[in-house]
Amino acid sequence: MKATLNGAFGRIDLGSGRLTIGRAPNNQILLNDSQVSGYHAEIFPQGERYFIIDLGSTNGTFVNNFQLAPHVSHPLNSNDSIRFGQYMGNPATTFMYEVMVRAPADRTNPTQSFPPTQFSDPQQRNWSQPPQSNQPYPQRKKDANKQGDGKEGKWSWRDWVVKVIIPVLGILATAGFFTAKAVTPNTPSVPPLHQTYSGHLTSVSGTEPFFITGVHEDSTGNFTATGTDGGCPSTVDNGKVSADNTVTFEVKETIGGNCGLTGEFTGSIRSDGSMSGTWNVPNTQIQGAWDLS
Repeated sequence: MKATLNGAFGRIDLGSGRLTIGRAPNNQILLNDSQVSGYHAEIFPQGERYFIIDLGSTNGTFVNNFQLAPHVSHPLNSNDSIRFGQYMGNPATTFMYEVMVRAPADRTNPTQSFPPTQFSDPQQRNWSQPPQSNQPYPQRKKDANKQGDGKEGKWSWRDWVVKVIIPVLGILATAGFFTAKAVTPNTPSVPPLHQTYSGHLTSVSGTEPFFITGVHEDSTGNFTATGTDGGCPSTVDNGKVSADNTVTFEVKETIGGNCGLTGEFTGSIRSDGSMSGTWNVPNTQIQGAWDLS
């Protein structure tokens, strides 16, 4: 069975291995969109069909607008619409699954039958190669109107152009477009943030708890959030994550009681997504270090 995904990147052929989709740069299909998780979903072959599985993404995977349960494989049927994330109508995160129907085999030369490969784990990484078909090509009929020397089986220059040169040029153009759009993004990838962080602030007066929740990050690394700063309800504004793992943001405490300060935070993001750095309150002597995980 030959199957493809058809979307904004062009037509993508599905093979015998897993196809990973997500925002992390080492996915086979890289979708640099705020609705897409770092490792969002996978499509893989099992037996004579292809299946899709959501890898616990934040915003969900949808087949025909039906949200899949996380970590549960779902079979795909021809003309299924697949969407990664909540936003409907976004061509960059929507694909059409299509199955190319095989021509019937010649009954005088039947194809060899192979039992389907069984998998105990729907997320299994190493799939077997599908059996090769022994189906014969149909006999080419002689074209009575073809210009040539009249010998059966001899191609004219028109045959070469239509049957060989044009298809090859189409394959090369499609492969080049997919490589440029899907594998090599136009902008550097920024580290995805966690939804919730907890940690502490330190200064000359001691250590206080520091929490950030409800992080909302867009595809360019800008983010906002809410939280508490030393017990004071706070908002996080003007957040920015860069491709070199640096991070800056501003924490504004809700005015009231001992609260009401505005601090400027700078630091870096570690490989596990935790963050640390220094902070200060402009025009004051209040400053120190911070750490979040």
